[in-house]
Amino acid sequence: MDVLQELPSPAMSFQLPGKIKFQEARVVDVIEFGKAAGMFEEHWREVGIWKNERPLDPDWDAYKAAAERGLMKAWVATKDGLLKGYASYAIARSLNYKGWVTATNGIFYLDPEMRRVSGTRRWFAFEFFETADLWLKTIHGVNSIRYATKVGKTHTDVFKQLGYETVEEVWEKVV
Repeated sequence: MDVLQELPSPAMSFQLPGKIKFQEARVVDVIEFGKAAGMFEEHWREVGIWKNERPLDPDWDAYKAAAERGLMKAWVATKDGLLKGYASYAIARSLNYKGWVTATNGIFYLDPEMRRVSGTRRWFAFEFFETADLWLKTIHGVNSIRYATKVGKTHTDVFKQLGYETVEEVWEKVV
C-alpha cells in the first residue's frame, strides 16, 4: 500500500537523493498505512515505557477529529513509495502568549532500515526534521516547535544542530 498515491498534491514536499521524499500527509492516511504495516506496534516495542501498565491503545478517533479541526498535522518520509518515517504535531495557540502558535510533536518515528545505513541516520533525521521545521513555519505559521524524546533515544545531536535548545525536563510517575 502506498500511503501517498491517494493524496492530493501537498502544500509542500521535498524530493531528496535516493528516491526519498518528505511531505505533508493526511493524518487519516498515515494512521491507516501505519496500522496496516504494523509500524505503530514496532515503534511502541522500541520506545514504549511501562508496557505492562500502559499497553498501546491509540485513540484513533481523537486523532482524526483533531486533524479534521486543523489541530493535528502529519509529516512523512517515503522511499520508493513506502513509509519510512512519520511525525505528528498538535498545532495550537498558546494560552499564555495569545499571539504565539506552537507545534508540539506527539510522536515521531524513523524506520530502522534508514537508521542502519552508515552515515544515513544522522543525515536522514536531520533532513526529516529540517524540512518539517520549514513546513510548519511556512505553511502552518508556527512560531515554535517542541519535541519530547525518550531518555536514551534523544536525537540530541540532530536537534542541537538544527538550533533546538533544551527548555524543560519532563518527569512522569505511574500511580
